[in-house]
Amino acid sequence: MTGFIKYFGLGAILSAVQVTGIDFTISRDKVVVGSTGTLTVRCDVTETDVNTIYIIQIRRETTQGSGIFESVVQMEKGDATSETPTLSQAINNNKDFVAGGSYDGNTPNTYLTVSMNISKLVCNDARAYMCEMSYKRNAGSVVSVENNGTFSAYVYPQISLLEGRRNGVIVQGLSSSNQAAFDVGDVLELSCTATIGSLPATTIRWRKTSEMGQTDHFIGYQPPAGSFNEGTAISDDQCGYTRIATVTYNTTVADANRDTNLAFECYVSVSGSPYGTTYTTQNNPRFYADVSGGDQANGDGGDQANGGGGDHANGGDEGISDNKVTKRDLTAGAIGGVIVAVVILGVVIIVAIVRRQLTTDEAPRTRFQTENSTIGNNVIQSRPQPEIGQNDQSSTPGMYEHLQNTVEMKNKYVYDSLKADSEGSTDRAQYEKLQQAVCTPPTYTSIQSAATLNNNSDRAYANLRVEKSTDEEQVFQENETG
Repeated sequence: MTGFIKYFGLGAILSAVQVTGIDFTISRDKVVVGSTGTLTVRCDVTETDVNTIYIIQIRRETTQGSGIFESVVQMEKGDATSETPTLSQAINNNKDFVAGGSYDGNTPNTYLTVSMNISKLVCNDARAYMCEMSYKRNAGSVVSVENNGTFSAYVYPQISLLEGRRNGVIVQGLSSSNQAAFDVGDVLELSCTATIGSLPATTIRWRKTSEMGQTDHFIGYQPPAGSFNEGTAISDDQCGYTRIATVTYNTTVADANRDTNLAFECYVSVSGSPYGTTYTTQNNPRFYADVSGGDQANGDGGDQANGGGGDHANGGDEGISDNKVTKRDLTAGAIGGVIVAVVILGVVIIVAIVRRQLTTDEAPRTRFQTENSTIGNNVIQSRPQPEIGQNDQSSTPGMYEHLQNTVEMKNKYVYDSLKADSEGSTDRAQYEKLQQAVCTPPTYTSIQSAATLNNNSDRAYANLRVEKSTDEEQVFQENETG
């Protein structure tokens, strides 16, 4: 090694101008990150004027664009171990580096390789690589030569997010069984975020379910002019670009009447170099919308049909056909039916409780009450008790009852004669005479005794009431107002 250092130092001074002598190749100039295969870097000695090869190595840039290199694999003159391709201990072999080559110290048969696993590469692995060799010519001079090479890294496109908004508010429509609810005329805004790959001119594309046919059968969809914004390609500072594309869609009556789900899908497709055959993103996110409308669908509803009625022209976006029954309609109908059933059951229970309460609270009617309810005009009406009159004479408790019961007695003739004597008279004493005559205790006592002797006092009193005539009641009232 001492001789090598001496000759290498001399060579560094003498080789102010690079000379040819090595051939440097990289198996691929473009690598798609995430693909499979092997990338190989190879350094071949082509110089014929070689006396001794001191060292040959493959180096790489420490970081992309830094201009600083580190050794990856090397061979150098010495014992059998050092003349075998050896990976540098300073590197991290996270790319599955494999060293290869053959050392022939004085012939152009020497070469050196290093290969790596493409599936483990990332964007920043696309750095500059260098093949470097120091050797002694036959004439004795020491020469150092190098050759550089690099490759480009690309990434596949990938969709990361599809977001839906209803009239500006974020809604979830993740699948055909979890749809976002819309009414005819609502605005659906879709926003798709994607890594479009490494070609900035690539755009995001759209698909939409057909109105008829198989469920979730997506076909190409080209948004109308003015409803689509493809977004700007923004570098991710690696080897890819990102776009956010938006579509604005006004839901229609046709969407409410469609046979299949209304759904959208965004995707990215690339082809050609470096991707080779066409590559299209897989498992793309989708957005599902359940559109419902009103009674004005398909031109129904008078002025709203077929362009009539101003804002509701062209059939009106106000409704859907009666032939369309949505899941939301079925759910609402079921809930409404349950509510009606509960209300009816509650009313029946309340009526039953009230009827039972009324039956329980009703008191038994007596025979007198039953019979008396049919008498009509014979029912005794309550009246205020008349005052007795002057000379500080006050009403006697029970006096009015005496008068009433006396009228109900069979002394009509006595009463009539007394009444006749008092007609046309304003003498207060005459009225008091009449009052005294019809209210004597013996008369009341006789009535009371007759009722007591009867086994049913209610019936006895009722019999006495029946015998009272309308004329007698009228006479009594006239005399009372006297």
